[in-house]
Parts: sequence; structure tokens; C-alpha cells
Amino acid sequence: MSGLQQPPSSSTYRATYQAARRHRDEQDVLIERLRACVALIAEQDPHDDRRAVWSRQVARLAEHIADEAARAELLRSLRDLVLRCTADERYVALAQIAGQLPDAERQSALDTLLVEARAEADPYDRALALVTVIHVLDAGEACNAVFGEVLAAIREVPPHDFPMVCIGQAKNIIYRLKRGTRTDARRELERAARAIADRQARREALVQLGR
Repeated sequence: MSGLQQPPSSSTYRATYQAARRHRDEQDVLIERLRACVALIAEQDPHDDRRAVWSRQVARLAEHIADEAARAELLRSLRDLVLRCTADERYVALAQIAGQLPDAERQSALDTLLVEARAEADPYDRALALVTVIHVLDAGEACNAVFGEVLAAIREVPPHDFPMVCIGQAKNIIYRLKRGTRTDARRELERAARAIADRQARREALVQLGR
């Protein structure tokens, strides 16, 4: 085992990330430390949630990079790492990254994110992934279209897979929908909740909706 290289520890990453935070007003140091963070993230197992969680943290701190080209390059590196990640947090990280890319690249990144979310075979995972995407789409028509897909996925979630979690998350993004459609969206969520066959799961779903 001694000959096998171990991935960097959380403490190594934290020290590097904190150094970047402390020097966020010193552009050269900030960029250097964030690039070091990206290198550490790349060594993490794709199944490890830390790969996605750390990527989200680095993306958020990258907002302080004044040089747009340098910022975009770092965000692209993070996006490529997270796209190869299978951890639960990957969509939150991808949404964070996509939302910060330059306008010319943002739509393409969002399209890729939607493709990834729609490809989730498990309806529970698909519903939560699509909800995450809605958070970074332009509010209005695009959000309404994806919200319809969220509802469809929720209706596929078996009662023992906690559909009330998806319903609660979906409720939180209704404000992103077009005005005039939000009341209908709430009604559709309530209809999906009342259609859950399991009594306990149905009750908990309605509690999520304040019913």
C-alpha cells in the first residue's frame, strides 16, 4: 500500500482554499491558489462528494478573479472535472459553475447541464437535478418548461423513495416561473402530492406544501 499514491486530504485542500480566501484581493496569489485547489480536486475519486463540494466552493471564490479570461479558464477546468463526477452534489456544483461562465458560454453550459439532468434514470435524482437547473435558468418561459419535466419525474417517484423531498424542493423554485402560472404550478404540486399512494408519504408531501 505504501507505493500507492493517496488522494490529497481534506486538510490539504482546506489550507489551500483558505490561503486563496485570505489573498482574494491579491489577484496573482488568488489565481495561483485556486489553480492549486483545482489540481487537488482532480485527484479526488469521481464518486467522492468532496470533488463536487470543493468545486462549488472554488467556483464561488473565483468570482473575485478580475481577469475574465483567467476566471473562465478556471471555471471550465472545474466544469470538466464535475462532468466526470458521479457524486450527489454534482448538479449543484455544475449549476454554480454554469451561472458564472461568460455570457457567450453560459447557454451552452446550461444546455449540457439540462442534458445531464434529463438523462438521470432514477426519477428522484432526475427531479432534484432539474430543480437545481431551474435555479440558474433565466426566470420565466425556460423555467416553466423544465418545471413540467420536474412534475413528470415526481409522479414517477415511488412512495418509499421520499417524493415529498422532491416536492419540497420544487415548491422552492416556483418563484422562478412566469407570473400568472405560479398558482397553477402550486396546484399541480399539490395534485402530485395527493396522488401519492402511501398514506404517510402523502401526508409528509402535503406538509411540505403547507397543507
